[in-house]
Amino acid sequence: MEAEIIFSGLCAFHNVRDKNPTMPEPSVILVRTDGVQEETPEGITESVPVDSTPLCSPRVAAVVRGKWKRPRRKTRDQEEEGRSADEPADQPPDVHIPHISFDSTKVRVNEEAEALFQQVPFAPGFRFTTLNGVEIEIENDPPAKPNVHPSYATQVLNKDRYWPEAENQWNRDFVPERGQQPKRSAVVGFMRFGSGTISPGKLSPVQWKFERNGNGPLVDTFAEEVVYSGFPHSGREVVLRLLDVETREFIRELRFSPLMPEMEQVTLFIGNNDADDIDNAVQRRVPPDVLDNNHFRFLNRIASIPDPGRIPRVVRNLNERIDQDFSAGLSTGPCGPIDSNGG
Repeated sequence: MEAEIIFSGLCAFHNVRDKNPTMPEPSVILVRTDGVQEETPEGITESVPVDSTPLCSPRVAAVVRGKWKRPRRKTRDQEEEGRSADEPADQPPDVHIPHISFDSTKVRVNEEAEALFQQVPFAPGFRFTTLNGVEIEIENDPPAKPNVHPSYATQVLNKDRYWPEAENQWNRDFVPERGQQPKRSAVVGFMRFGSGTISPGKLSPVQWKFERNGNGPLVDTFAEEVVYSGFPHSGREVVLRLLDVETREFIRELRFSPLMPEMEQVTLFIGNNDADDIDNAVQRRVPPDVLDNNHFRFLNRIASIPDPGRIPRVVRNLNERIDQDFSAGLSTGPCGPIDSNGG
């Protein structure tokens, strides 16, 4: 049986080639977007506070309670003219949902964990559970040096390419030293890689443009997914153990297996996606349009320097005006993942 995990959204991949002594072992973090203090012209503001419960935070409460609504996003014309899209007032700004998801028409989870999962909005058959300050371990795949596909170096966005001033300048809450743990206040998820293969997945349908100090802009098409595959697992199951990210205290176990005996694949999704993008992420769809946002400010917090970092802007082909359906499928903009640079 083959197994793969597809990562997307606000994820930072650390030291995947295990060559940087200033970083932890090959690993990935999902950065926190709730409880984040930011300075605005009005002063210091804080997003929805962090909850202490292990698998859910107030930031995702609207989704967990089934009250999340797809916001009505701006059309391109509205965006260019600065007009309002009349988004619902109960939609938290920049809400991201850290999750483990799977396609229930192909994969099952152990009966004891079924109640933790619920329907992904606008993605029939897909189910998700939220994450909040957990380390993820794969049974029978202990920490090791993974294989890294050659295309990873060019297709997965490297932080030092778009923000060279921040090279090896780490905020240790996000990028701990080897053998240490990240902080719950900084990350919602953390996983050390074993002996599988790390490779880029689906590419963005648009280019991302970063303005750089003293250099020309960086403009390219980057991966919206990173795939971890070919890792050892437990027979016809992929078993994920969830631990407290700081204490490593055991929380629970999730056991995934093919739905039918003749099926030979288990695909799981670990994402940190905007609420409006989870359906695109798990269905691996190409959106009809991609808007600009400032979500990279969350990823840039992995650096310790006061500079807020570079924020990408979308480069569209202006000769291709796509007819868009703003009721479903629209991407809210560049959201990672990135390689935080480790070799």
